Amino acid sequence: MQAIALILQFVILRGKKFDSLVSVANSHRFVWKNFLNPNADYDFLNRPRRQDIPETERTFIETGSFYLFKRAKFLTSGNRICGRYGLYLTPENEATDIDSFVDFSICESLLIRKNNRENFAA
Repeated sequence: MQAIALILQFVILRGKKFDSLVSVANSHRFVWKNFLNPNADYDFLNRPRRQDIPETERTFIETGSFYLFKRAKFLTSGNRICGRYGLYLTPENEATDIDSFVDFSICESLLIRKNNRENFAA
């Protein structure tokens, strides 16, 4: 992440009077929980097209790219997401966690396209 982006995030933290700021990316997935006792996080009987989901009902995933927080609030709460918190939307191509070979392959493909290189791992 570029230094300018981090400065911008800090300004947002201060300007909007947030105590903490979490990096997120748009989620285009319909999520289910509990494989043995399935529960959807959406009304699957009236499943919307993704592009028709109202702005206020869209979901985001934490990217883990950064967490900004006020030191005093963190020390009091013991949690980096504390007090009045806000979200900072990061690009989707910066939102992939590398937890599997598939994740690595996706990131490698993105880097190859971005840098026009043949193999990131070599």
